[in-house]
Amino acid sequence: MLYRRDSFGFSASVLLFLACVSSALAPLSDAVAQAPSGFKVARVIQTAFSTDIAIGPDGMLYRAGGGGLEVIDADGRVIGGLSSEQAESSGVVSHFFPQAIAFDSSEILHILNDDGTVIRFHPDRSLSTVSIFSTGAAGSVGASATDMAMDADGNYYILTIYSVSGIDAGVSKFSPNGDLVFTLPAGTFDAVAGGTPTALAISKGGELHVLVTHPGRAGSVQVFDLSGGYRGRLRLPGDIERDQLTNLFTDRSGRVIVNARSKRGLDVLLTFSADRKVAARTLSGLSRRKGVGLVRHLELLRGLAFDAKGNMYAVQENSPIVVYAPRLRY
Repeated sequence: MLYRRDSFGFSASVLLFLACVSSALAPLSDAVAQAPSGFKVARVIQTAFSTDIAIGPDGMLYRAGGGGLEVIDADGRVIGGLSSEQAESSGVVSHFFPQAIAFDSSEILHILNDDGTVIRFHPDRSLSTVSIFSTGAAGSVGASATDMAMDADGNYYILTIYSVSGIDAGVSKFSPNGDLVFTLPAGTFDAVAGGTPTALAISKGGELHVLVTHPGRAGSVQVFDLSGGYRGRLRLPGDIERDQLTNLFTDRSGRVIVNARSKRGLDVLLTFSADRKVAARTLSGLSRRKGVGLVRHLELLRGLAFDAKGNMYAVQENSPIVVYAPRLRY
């Protein structure tokens, strides 16, 4: 359902209440939903805790998170991957917990481990590694590397929440061989937006987007060129709660997508055009899922991906992967 104020005078809060009531009265089924606008729920894939997802050149779904890396086919079956046991026993890393994944133009999957190692998962399923940095003392505190983006030349842009191995916390660019190019320290974002970087994305136009949040205060999406120069920020609509920005993604055409919440309490995906303005909105819906209860779609997304058929794959924190099929338009 598309929630909006219209000529009949129904407010968003009333429509949201009606959606909750209709969902509560519906049969308990994975398919019963007020799905995000323009989509319908196609299926639900039960998985362990996920940190990121991607659609590979082979059309398979790749999931990173608890248990390692899984390759999932169209029927939701795990047909391959790299388990934590395999990665650790092979000596690739001593502890395997992937934080982010990305494919390059050579169809190699790059897996960012939380210790800063990038594991390259080749099409023939062989492995190689790039050691970005060693967490050292930070390893005893928790994950240091939390997000990654890649540009067309294979450079890595990695978000770290601790200063490690002489590299400041913030966003750092590394060459394909793992050499440090530059760092945008956390203080950069304090000066620009008064917050902390929490997610990354690179647009098709070759700009680095950094989601900056600050608990209880307005966040923003800062834009930099690939040399680290500040270029401005995305123009967020006035009806978006600036302290409720969750994550950044890109779609198949390389447009940046912001996961946020509106002032009406609706979770939303904002797709931005090259001029940094909103080109499309996907509003969330509600459903009841068996054994779970009421579900808010698009809330606190950990991963988002799109396949060649226009299906949208979304995973929320501590939830399964939901596949949304586009509704037919006439």
